[in-house]
Amino acid sequence: TAKGDKRQVVLDSLGAQGLSVVCPDVNTSGVNTQILDQSTIQLGLADIAVSGKKGEKIVAERTTAGPYTSVADLKERTKLNSGQVNAIIESGAADSIVCGAGRLGALMSNDPIAGLYAEWSPVERSARQYSKLGVEIGVSPLDELGDLSDLFSGSQPLSLDEIDFNDPPWGRVFVVGIVRDLAI
Repeated sequence: TAKGDKRQVVLDSLGAQGLSVVCPDVNTSGVNTQILDQSTIQLGLADIAVSGKKGEKIVAERTTAGPYTSVADLKERTKLNSGQVNAIIESGAADSIVCGAGRLGALMSNDPIAGLYAEWSPVERSARQYSKLGVEIGVSPLDELGDLSDLFSGSQPLSLDEIDFNDPPWGRVFVVGIVRDLAI
């Protein structure tokens, strides 16, 4: 969405200034985005697409009864439905309570037909997070996939700002990226 794209530009700008923006977390986030320290900003639970007012319920229950210990504990204490819990998992807000199962394992335990029986690839993890938060937080899937230059023998990777478009010819230009949304 246009709103998500604008938010991504702001978050990228904060990163360029040395500030770290981290995912919401059911055990540490407030309802709204907050400053954790001089260099870290944490998104709020209300930033999760389907969370809305449920973010207040998550924080109130955590304040009353203590941190959540598992996805099942979160679901039981807050009475969130499976779709809301799935959104929390996909956004990364349950990473602190998934107990080593990873996001996909937590999603499968909440809703057995929710996904494939393997850990998400970096691209899938990023796409799911983007669909729930409207922004991509953390390491880009392209960075996690590593050096892709071997796919283009003899090519030297450059960023677009390194190309002098006023001084052709450039030869072959390969553009590598991730298509986040496609409308036909």
